Amino acid sequence: GGTHGNEFNGVWCVKRWRLQGACDADGDGDGDDSTMPNFAQRYPSLEVSTLIGNPAAYKQNLRFLDLDLNRMFTAQNLATPVNEAADDVQAYEANRARAIAASLGPKGAEAPACDFVIDLHTTTSNMGVTIIVDQWCQEGLEAAAYAVDKLNSMALTEEPSGERWSTRRPNPVDAQEHVARMLVMEVTDRDASPFLSSIGRGGLQIEVGPTPQGVIRTDVIESMTLAVGLVLEYFEKRNTTPDLRLADSIVEAFLYDHEGKIKWPVDEDGRPAAVTHWSLQGKDYEHLPAGAPVFEHLNGSVIKYEPKAGQNVKLLPELFVGEDDPMAFYPVFINEGAYYSPKSGLGIGVTRKIKIRVQQPTEG
Repeated sequence: GGTHGNEFNGVWCVKRWRLQGACDADGDGDGDDSTMPNFAQRYPSLEVSTLIGNPAAYKQNLRFLDLDLNRMFTAQNLATPVNEAADDVQAYEANRARAIAASLGPKGAEAPACDFVIDLHTTTSNMGVTIIVDQWCQEGLEAAAYAVDKLNSMALTEEPSGERWSTRRPNPVDAQEHVARMLVMEVTDRDASPFLSSIGRGGLQIEVGPTPQGVIRTDVIESMTLAVGLVLEYFEKRNTTPDLRLADSIVEAFLYDHEGKIKWPVDEDGRPAAVTHWSLQGKDYEHLPAGAPVFEHLNGSVIKYEPKAGQNVKLLPELFVGEDDPMAFYPVFINEGAYYSPKSGLGIGVTRKIKIRVQQPTEG
């Protein structure tokens, strides 16, 4: 957690998990705090450690100090010697990325220090529980598909092992506050991936929203905890079930199209000169037809959607099964607060709804 310093919920989860691993968190002497998982008890085949990605930015309630840390993990960035780097590659986040890569990697190694990285994020957009995976990471795609299916079908107040997950409130997933989805990134090569989750042998990102930046919410914490628990449950099941049967499964996902991003105009200060249109606000993952309003300009004019996506997106053929309409687009990160900064990427993301093939455990 804390790869982005103003996303407090992931850091909160890390602190609670550390507390739970060290002592009886609820103080009742039974060593089992029902509101958070004890990883050693629930997933004994896994060795789980935690990391706060950008502690300096977290202390200042900033997304980053100099550069977006979650854009700094390409192999090229990590391999650039400090004494030969441009100024931006000598920034705090660039050096923090190298330190994280040295601890969890090295990136691209056959046997990195970390087998699998789960990176926790929040969004100001109405994206529910979104599990983000690069195409190159087969294990990540399988774990994401497992977690999304379980999250969307989970019985009220139950956690992955069938025990009560929380005695405090109903599970927000079941209340349809946080519907789960898989978002597949365009990245087909681990070395080219800029994300912290690409440092280990595999990885994924868990994004929960909507929630404001710099705010901690119980519903976000619980959805994030459930998603992490299910990803870990998937690997525990793989590790400890000798006769586990796997079969090809066709699942729905959304394919991110970076070139199709809807960029808003900016003013002389580099800030948006147009606001998200009221008819689009909060409608992440809903179909966006050509000609639909997307922005209202400072001058009062309405900017309409002109599709430019779907032309150059690479999709691994062994992964892709099909899609209903290659020219139907679904926006994500609508009015994301982080994307008011060009260092993270201005505008609204665009996806296509696709079907992919992954292996999943079968019953019996």
